[in-house]
Amino acid sequence: MCHVQAIWSSAVSALGAVDVATWLANAPLATLEPVESLGTLGRPWLGRWIWWLGRPWRLGRLGMVATPGRRGQLSRGKLRKLIGGFRWALRALTPVALLAGMLALTACSVSLGPLHLGESNAPTGPTRYAFTLAVIGASDAFGVGTDDPDRQNWPTVLAQELPQPTRLLNLGIPGETLAQAQQQELPAALGDQPNAVVIWLAVNDYLHNTPLATYSSELRAMLATLRSQAPRTHVFVGNMPDLRYVPYFYPRNIFTLNDDTLAWNSAIAQACTAEGATRVDIYSGWGNLMDNPAYISQDGLHPSTEGAQALADLFNRVMRRTLNLR
Repeated sequence: MCHVQAIWSSAVSALGAVDVATWLANAPLATLEPVESLGTLGRPWLGRWIWWLGRPWRLGRLGMVATPGRRGQLSRGKLRKLIGGFRWALRALTPVALLAGMLALTACSVSLGPLHLGESNAPTGPTRYAFTLAVIGASDAFGVGTDDPDRQNWPTVLAQELPQPTRLLNLGIPGETLAQAQQQELPAALGDQPNAVVIWLAVNDYLHNTPLATYSSELRAMLATLRSQAPRTHVFVGNMPDLRYVPYFYPRNIFTLNDDTLAWNSAIAQACTAEGATRVDIYSGWGNLMDNPAYISQDGLHPSTEGAQALADLFNRVMRRTLNLR
């Protein structure tokens, strides 16, 4: 909010101070006693400053000589030299103060008409969001692998595709496993009470050799917590992509990868059914990675900019259909 009165007052102060300095250069030396009368000029601080500067021990520190026992009495020539410097500085700063005031008034779109001082186009209340989305995830949600992680991560792209304005709570932390997310990300999602929560956490657990039974139990626990503590929040859970076509896993046995992926995706589907969450079939819905190698970034593991866009599109389709969003 722009304080027009304060800006205007500062500009007037700078102009008035130049006139005061001019008056001081020709004023009797006795005026260096405490000058409360300067308050009539609208700036009592100026009189106190002049009195402070005029005290002999301070003038001595400034390299000036005052007559002992006579507070404020000093050489008229040196006084005028001091005041002249003060006046020069004020004159130099006055255009700057006026320009700053004019720029501030322009930036705030303030009318200087007699009936409109202080009027602003700033919003008067909090934004009312049409939809609130929380994402619990890892480095892919953080945007690792995209050209512009801040703007091209799939949660941000998804939020732009949902009804506007959508508020996004992107909780993704690189390297996060499901157990870590339950401690570090889930509480924030619960506190926000969003319309929807999207969970995509499986590959890191697989890479860390988390037993499937442990992962399945942890997933059910997270979904049960969301159902009990955020009953109005709809939960969507993404399964694993086809790891056979993710370059990072090329050194591994292709048959083992296929069996593991199918087993993990079956456990995710069972957990969603048991806890009332909606499964998002990334394995088949994201697209055949063999035919879309550009979906994986050059690091061989994370979604690329194109892959993040395709992920967001998939989640958007499922969420709109499930929640009947228009």
